[in-house]
Amino acid sequence: MIDNYNPYCEKCGACGEEGCCSALVCTQDGGDYCEYYLRQLRFGYIMNRFFYNNILDSLTKEQQEKYDKEWSIQYDIAFSGVSPQDPAVIEDIKRLTKEIEEKEKEIYRIDKEKVERLMEILHSIDRGDMDDTSARY
Repeated sequence: MIDNYNPYCEKCGACGEEGCCSALVCTQDGGDYCEYYLRQLRFGYIMNRFFYNNILDSLTKEQQEKYDKEWSIQYDIAFSGVSPQDPAVIEDIKRLTKEIEEKEKEIYRIDKEKVERLMEILHSIDRGDMDDTSARY
């Protein structure tokens, strides 16, 4: 007799082993492990709510920005109707993230240049090289 045992769900391909397949792959449409994965998803939601209500405000500004950025990306993935495992989606996210980071660097560079120019003007005024009415930004 040939053993046809297959531990993987026919609906989503998950194995149902704790710590192996993510509950996020479960399609919740009558597969082998839906109930177990739904419990995991509920637990994740409860812990996220705890984090949001009790920990988020204690993070540094940089950590909060990192969290907010990731939250936005994951929210868009979750409600866009496309699979986050889709290679095209992953590449789009990487590309868009890189574009955003480049724009942020450009904005920072422009602001830094403006600040440096303003400091030069202030130093010139302090030295008496120009008065505050002749300073041009």
